[in-house]
Amino acid sequence: GAPAVGAPLPLLELREGPGANGWIVAPQPAALAALRRIERPVAVVAIAGPYRSGKSSLLNWLAARATTSGSSSAGHGSRRRAEFDVGHDVERCTRGIWLLATHADGTNVSSTQPPQHGSSSSSPGDDTSPAVVWLDTEGLGGLGDVDGAYDATLFSLTALLCSTLVYNSLGALDERAVAALGFAATLSQRVGVSSPEELAASMPRLVWVLRDFALALEDETGAPLSADDYLENALRERPQHSAENHNTKGSSPRRAAENAQVQRRRPGDDARRALRAFFPRRACRTLPRPFVGENDADFRPEFSAALDDLLETLVSAKDSAVKRIGTTRARVSSGAAVAKLVEEYARAFNEAKVPTLSSAWRRVLEDETERLVRLANVAHDAALASVVSTESLAARLAALGEAHARGSRRAEDIVRA
Repeated sequence: GAPAVGAPLPLLELREGPGANGWIVAPQPAALAALRRIERPVAVVAIAGPYRSGKSSLLNWLAARATTSGSSSAGHGSRRRAEFDVGHDVERCTRGIWLLATHADGTNVSSTQPPQHGSSSSSPGDDTSPAVVWLDTEGLGGLGDVDGAYDATLFSLTALLCSTLVYNSLGALDERAVAALGFAATLSQRVGVSSPEELAASMPRLVWVLRDFALALEDETGAPLSADDYLENALRERPQHSAENHNTKGSSPRRAAENAQVQRRRPGDDARRALRAFFPRRACRTLPRPFVGENDADFRPEFSAALDDLLETLVSAKDSAVKRIGTTRARVSSGAAVAKLVEEYARAFNEAKVPTLSSAWRRVLEDETERLVRLANVAHDAALASVVSTESLAARLAALGEAHARGSRRAEDIVRA
């Protein structure tokens, strides 16, 4: 049957087929329909990371706190009913990309039912505030019937669609954690852009979340270090020292040069360069263990405070978190525009082509222009229809003139939004 109102919806599935790298990207109609009912700008927050790292749990906690109902103790200090599925075995739980959309005030809009006539599905509150769309993505690097091309395609789609990308990993930001994002270095090969600057401007803000983090954040001298500085230090390229690299005595000039080249590189350096180049807007947040005991119901106070800080980072300045495209930072003005991007990127991947940002955005603008013109005409007609018959023709004409002016202003506001 149809999912219940408020249930997460599958947005994209990846299936074996003749598409890019042997995979077909299949958009799901129910999720696209839910997006099209959001008639306001959209902040798209996606979570990605290694499988079995607790991504879905974290996203459930964040979405719960972002909702009006989550402002009570439910979701703020305790476990609550899961929205996105959470697995407990070695297999990947989430498959593809799933969606949960909320109004600006936190109430849920992932409904399969159309809005009532005359109402906007996206607006219990201020209709200028963005809606928030949460995307849960399949864990990277898991066991099963997938390969590296699958993970790279999934990561590329997620990065193209979201305005904020939460990368979730366990423990310290060590060499292994950085190297795990090695496929970020292939983004420029998977997305068609006119310049590296266009790609960087279209990429989401990256927020790297370190789970179950128990280390003291200090630099080499013992001075306090912010989480953001910790990330920047981890993304800085440094020489890799080893006994073999230092043992150059008696070596030929060629061997010495080869050793020096090895010394300059670490396994994650390609990922470091890509992350610095493609994600110029980046931050890091740490989360301690959420519970003292496995069966505890309440969050540890320090975890609850850190979760609040993370949510503030992700959605507090909602306008700045709205999805934007290209060097002009053009704002994605509706859920329908996000749905169109999903379709355009899927079409490009399925035709084994590199999705071109400018072409996808041009098609989005064409659809958005048609949609806004329709809305403007409706607003203008509604203003004229509000004029009631009067005894005097002159009074009626004056009322129509005022209604026309009001309708025109409203139509202009819609198109300029």
